[in-house]
Amino acid sequence: MRVPPPHSAVRAALAPAYAPCRHFGACPQAVWRPETGHIPRGFLGAAGTLDEVELIIVSAEPGHPSLHRGDMDFSSLRGPEELLIGAAQVSWNRRTVPGHADTFHKNFNWLLDRLWPGAAFADCMRRLWMTNARLCSVEAEIGPPPRTPCAETYLAAQISLFPRAIVAAFGGKARRNLERLGIPHIGAFALAPPGCNQRAARPSWERVIAGVIERRSAQPAP
Repeated sequence: MRVPPPHSAVRAALAPAYAPCRHFGACPQAVWRPETGHIPRGFLGAAGTLDEVELIIVSAEPGHPSLHRGDMDFSSLRGPEELLIGAAQVSWNRRTVPGHADTFHKNFNWLLDRLWPGAAFADCMRRLWMTNARLCSVEAEIGPPPRTPCAETYLAAQISLFPRAIVAAFGGKARRNLERLGIPHIGAFALAPPGCNQRAARPSWERVIAGVIERRSAQPAP
């Protein structure tokens, strides 16, 4: 199935990353190499109106491209719009195509099942925006993040588009970036290893769920 594209305002906020991003060449470890999957990526959702989004999931950065799956060669795509939709398609496939899900995606789907029980995945994607504090992979996925301008350039702009949403930081890197930006959020353990293996991980995710449900009950339907 083709991915429902994010809202046009979200695509506009992300489009400069595919110009390509002006920070390539200066941003630590950032690589523009579409043929090997190295483009800004790791986002999904916001497929309806902006005020339908109830939760913004912020993780650290996308993992290393999984070239063996055959869907991470973006070299045939032209222009920001095609590249952006191509990146979103990969995120969609990871969550909907059998055999593509890893631990992160299984935990992500667990979260959706509790936020919107019985809802189709496509319907959930109208109510959620998933993104990263940094849009490019890093060599060392565990450890302190390299200081980059990515969050200031792209993350803050994305979050500002969703006035009704709870912002949740999944993992320490995401939390530190949101703190640096001064954006209120709920902190939670990462959905990927090693954070997700901690005993306190699931209770932290349940606090995010409770926050969304509380906000939902206090707001009129969009």
